Amino acid sequence: MARWPLALFAAAAGFAAIALAQVPAAAQRGQDGIELYSQQHFGGERRFFTSDVVNLEGAGFNDAALSVRVVGYGSWQLCIDEGFLGRCVTVDRDEPDLNRLGIGSRVSSIRRIDTWGGGDPGWGAPSRPSRRGLVLFEGANLSGARFELREGTLNLANSGFNDRARSLVADGPWWVCADMNYNRCQIVEGEVRALSSLGLNNQISSARPVEPDEYPGYGGGEPPFGGGTEQPSARGRTAAFFAQPGFRGRALLACERGGYGRQCADRTADDFCRRQGFNRSQYFSIVPAGRNGEVIEDLLCVR
Repeated sequence: MARWPLALFAAAAGFAAIALAQVPAAAQRGQDGIELYSQQHFGGERRFFTSDVVNLEGAGFNDAALSVRVVGYGSWQLCIDEGFLGRCVTVDRDEPDLNRLGIGSRVSSIRRIDTWGGGDPGWGAPSRPSRRGLVLFEGANLSGARFELREGTLNLANSGFNDRARSLVADGPWWVCADMNYNRCQIVEGEVRALSSLGLNNQISSARPVEPDEYPGYGGGEPPFGGGTEQPSARGRTAAFFAQPGFRGRALLACERGGYGRQCADRTADDFCRRQGFNRSQYFSIVPAGRNGEVIEDLLCVR
């Protein structure tokens, strides 16, 4: 058997030790998570986390991180204030210098997230809710404290998040309502970075997923007045006229279940027009529809 010189064994062991040292300790243990380092390029003290940390003060690492390694699968949100508040930046790979992202020695809370799309939006990257989920954020631009719903909620008062949302992310269409019990509602889908644009800033009190057979202003049951259509009766470059606006053979109810008032009908008409590629409704009429309430007819959408 060939014998290797002792010096060669020592050299091989040294190279192995160097290679192992370049791998995060967490990866060596086969765990997914994030490792924070007190110096740039993964030097100095380090802390490894596998779950959300509301305040890094408790881990003795508040405002200490200058570089990070993302270990295994997932993306992480790093926030400059405790409780995931203030500016937040999303990372999904190793970052040798957090100064480059403007958060060097400023990270106070961290949480694991899945991001929508690619890249880092820079300010509070949205946390993707579970399928058909809704995430409400206390701040504009998907920032601040958040609350996730996975099913309809009649009254957000019990959650501590009533009338607090200023932005949201909806996976699929959701009704978000200004009153409890699903009153004064409108549909949202995807990112809404400023609920003030919908007149719902600090107003959401209940929410639920849109059912498969629903659309803005639609309820169940038989279609009133012979139904409605998405096809305009007349269309120009900047406007379209719908004599009987509708969807899937159902006329456009002036207000969704439980809603009431002209303001509610205005939102329903505007929502329909936006779905058709216009900015808002310019004019519409409301006619009674028996037990179905009232429906919108003669709707003029404009850009």
